Parts: sequence; structure tokens; C-alpha cells
Amino acid sequence: MQNFKVDEDNDGARLDRWTKRFLPDVPHSMLNRMLRKGQMRVNGKKVEANFRLKKGDEIVLKGGLLGEWETNKSGTGKKKRPKGERAEIDDVKADPQEMIKDFEKLIIFENNDYVIINKPSGLPSQGGTGIKVSVDDMIGAVSERYKLVHRLDRDTSGVLAIAKKTTAAAAFSKLLQNKETTKIYWALVRGVPPKMKGVIKLSLAKRGDKMEKVEVDDADGKKSITEYTVIERLGKEMSWLELSPITGRTHQLRVHCAAIGCPIIGDGKYGGADAFDKGLSNKLHLHARRLVVKQLGIDVTAKLPPHMKSIEPNV
Repeated sequence: MQNFKVDEDNDGARLDRWTKRFLPDVPHSMLNRMLRKGQMRVNGKKVEANFRLKKGDEIVLKGGLLGEWETNKSGTGKKKRPKGERAEIDDVKADPQEMIKDFEKLIIFENNDYVIINKPSGLPSQGGTGIKVSVDDMIGAVSERYKLVHRLDRDTSGVLAIAKKTTAAAAFSKLLQNKETTKIYWALVRGVPPKMKGVIKLSLAKRGDKMEKVEVDDADGKKSITEYTVIERLGKEMSWLELSPITGRTHQLRVHCAAIGCPIIGDGKYGGADAFDKGLSNKLHLHARRLVVKQLGIDVTAKLPPHMKSIEPNV
């Protein structure tokens, strides 16, 4: 058993970010398991990874999955892998300084209140089971005050905004709620829509044991609206679409495109075999191209990722 006291410098820090600082070898997936099993507690209580710590809080680490961890306040640590633990734990390298460097390479806009990055495909916005590093982890290494103000799916690339302080995050969130922001996506899809411009109005509902899939459900689904424009036709086989989500449902663009017979290339989940092409990457061809928030002086465009750039539209 190990005990830690939260000092003044970490007053207000999230537990997962405190862990990255003082237990750098503990990946987010293991932290979540420890918390679920009560092997890490704060003031004797089970909490979640986003729990906000206060000065004087006592963090207690017990045995079990944790094993014998040797830690110190300098941010270094060594571990012995418990018997039966997955070998991948030893491969996790989420060094805070490296994360800061990687994050800085992604920045395409910055002012006093916001940082905007061009998120690569495959990098999750937030952590979770099996995720080694997320954007949330990266910004936590930069500053405890940084906050994601919206999210992108793991496999969607492009514009992602981060607020540098709470007041900036609140301002952005309010504009999102009032639909005073403009998000524009580019997608390479199979086929060509019947009209060059149109509006897709199909209600969506989550399905599955873990609510991991979204389906069109006009009876019980939530109102979902997407505007689209065909920006280039590649014969009859494929086309480039500009997509503007009026609502922000999970997987909305992917499901809406598939529903009109134009699945996004690389989206096997909703498009099946039609979503793949021998001459193209199997990665999802969906990119958050532009973000406009006039009230905040933001108008940012993100370049296409390498797997989409080889077939970039002529616009």
C-alpha cells in the first residue's frame, strides 16, 4: 500500500493527470481498472479518473493489478509487471515531454484563449480502455488549465479546438449550444448523391450492448440534420462531399452518408465492403476541414492528412 498527499501545486488537478505526473508508467487503461476495483481511492472513496483533487486529499494505492510500483515525486518510476498482466503495458511510452513536443507539431492556430490543432486520424480525442495516448493526455501535459471544447471521432482527422482557460471553454460551449459555430467536413464517398446540394434529415439512435453503433430510427431517434455539397465528382464511382452538420450526433456524418447510398471511404462499420477501394488507404476518409467562430475571431482550415491528400479535390 502507498499513500500520497495532494500538495498546493496540484490543488484542482484531475486524478488522471495527477497520475501521469507522479505515476508516469501507469497507462490510462490500467488507471481505470484500478479505480473500478477500488485499488486506488481518494480519501477512502472510489472515484473516477476525472475527479478533481484538492490540497490535502489522500490518495491510497493498494495491491492487486497495481503490483509493486516504485514511484517518486520527481515524476520517474519503475514497475514490476504483475503475473498475467499484458505485455503491452511495458511498451507504453507516454512521456510528458514527448507528448508536449508532439502536440506542438499539430498546432495550426493559437491566440490568448485557444489552441487549434490538426488532429491526425487514429489519435483519440479522449482516453479510455486500451488507449495509450489521447489529445486530452497531451494537453494535460502542457497545462492543467487546457480543456477540450469539442471532440472528433478517433478515425476522423482535422480541426480540433482547445481552450486555455475555463472562461474561454465556457464561451465556446455557449456558442456551440446556440449553433453559432460553423464546422465544415470533407469526405470522399462511394458513388454520387442524386443532387449536387441537399439536406439529409434522418433521426439517429444508438444501438448495441455498449451503444457503440448508430442507426437511422425515425420513430425513436434524435433529430439529426446534415447539409452537403458535391465539390467534385470522380466519375460515377466516387465523389468528394463538403458536409456541414447542423446537429452534432455521434457518427452523424458517417451514418447519413451511408443512408443516402454514399458511404465514406474507409468506413467499414457503416458502409461494409462498398467503403473500400483497392487503390486507396483503408483509413477513414473524413476530415474536419474548417472551423469558423466569428465571435471569437476563429476561422481555421486544416490540410488534408496524407491518406486523403493523394486524391485531393481540385477546388
